[in-house]
Amino acid sequence: MKILICDYTGISQQWLDNYTIKKNYEIVGTLTPTTDKNLLTEKNWDYLLIFEEDSRSFFKSMLHSLNIKDERVIYALDTLSWIIHPTAVFELINMENRGGQRFIAFFTML
Repeated sequence: MKILICDYTGISQQWLDNYTIKKNYEIVGTLTPTTDKNLLTEKNWDYLLIFEEDSRSFFKSMLHSLNIKDERVIYALDTLSWIIHPTAVFELINMENRGGQRFIAFFTML
């Protein structure tokens, strides 16, 4: 699975290290305030993981204007966003660590 990261605060690497299965994905790019936003339009990624919660409306508007479908966008810090992407959950989230176990318990409950 190919993922594009949007991380203006610099927390994505720690989150990925703690909660994901590294062999199951390839990072094709990281959007930051200084990187080229053309990565969004290249469409060589399966999912966009956004690590910005406070700017959700900004990102939704921007992605809509670029015709990027909501199905390809996951707000990585929002459990409810993951719930609508079950394929990504089971491919990316590491179930063997405590965070992954809690996440899956919550996911299963819903």
